[in-house]
Order: sequence, then structure tokens, then C-alpha cells
Amino acid sequence: MPLVRTPPILVHYESIWSKKAECMMLATSRVTPGPPTRPTERVPVGKPKPMRPAPALALVVALTAVAGCGEVAPLRVEGAAPQSGATRGPVYAADAMGQPLGRPAHFALTEHASLSSLRWRGWGGPQAVATGRVGGMWCLPGCASSGYPATVELSGLEHHERVSYYTRATVRSADLPPDRARELRDVPLPVPAP
Repeated sequence: MPLVRTPPILVHYESIWSKKAECMMLATSRVTPGPPTRPTERVPVGKPKPMRPAPALALVVALTAVAGCGEVAPLRVEGAAPQSGATRGPVYAADAMGQPLGRPAHFALTEHASLSSLRWRGWGGPQAVATGRVGGMWCLPGCASSGYPATVELSGLEHHERVSYYTRATVRSADLPPDRARELRDVPLPVPAP
């Protein structure tokens, strides 16, 4: 009965980082035989020969590496593209103290003016409009309890990492004195730091 000698397998690799080059390298690797070894067992002819651990491990590693050599499919995007006015995440308007508020019913617009009973339309879009009331210390004694009827428009939607803020507010009311109407036109709103 002939003895089967299995030389140890040594695979030489070059340092190549690309996936395709690595796959090509695996396919063309040189196998260098080592010194002959003494057989540890006799294998009868006609029966399958048992595989030693080192060659079996080398085969598994080679098959795993070659399996990862396939082409990467190109990125495919489906569906409508996001609109330029679309918001990302929640939308806020910061009050005079810098507190972010989403669809506020009450709102301290400036140090001297506040908004109340607000009902919003278009929140989250480029402009949000609300009807409600405007009042302040300057309103005494005529409108201190309820304020003047007003329309509020928020604009200048600014997108940040995961949130958006309105940056300007304009208040319109037929009952406002002219100097107050000018003060409440195009009011800058604070935007909290991320």
C-alpha cells in the first residue's frame, strides 16, 4: 500500500489593499512545498483519504475569500426626490428667551410683545401663518386683558443637522399703533446653537 505524503502549504501574499487585487492574488498564489513528513497513519486504497487540518483550513479560507470577490452592485435610488422646501426633522420657532417651541399656542415674541391664542397653518413649510392675538406692556390700558387680533407669519426656515428653525416673524394687526406695527415687522428670532 503506498504512503501518502502531504507537504505543508505555505501561501505567500503581497501587501495589496484593493479587494479585486486580493482576489486575483488568491487565484494565483504560489504553493511552496515544505520538507517531507512522515505519515502518521496508513490509508487503505479505495477508501476516501482523511484531510488534515492545515489543508482543510487553507481550503476554507481560500473559498471564503474568493466568495467575497463578486462585483458590488451600483447604488439604486427609487422614488421621488425630496423637494427643496422639505424639512428634516421637527420644526421650531424659538421665543425671546431662545426656548424652541413647536406650533406654539402662546409665544413671547420680544421682550415687550407676546402672542396668544395662535392657530397655525403651513407649519413646517417655508412659511407658517397663524391667527391669534398680540399684546404687551405698551398695550395698557386698552388691550391688557386680551390683546389685539393679529396675523403672525414665520419665515426664513433654516435647516440644521436634525431640526429646522424659523428665523423671522412678522405680526400684522389693523389695531396696532404705527410705531408698534413697525417694531413687529420682520423680527429676528433666535436660533439655538446645536
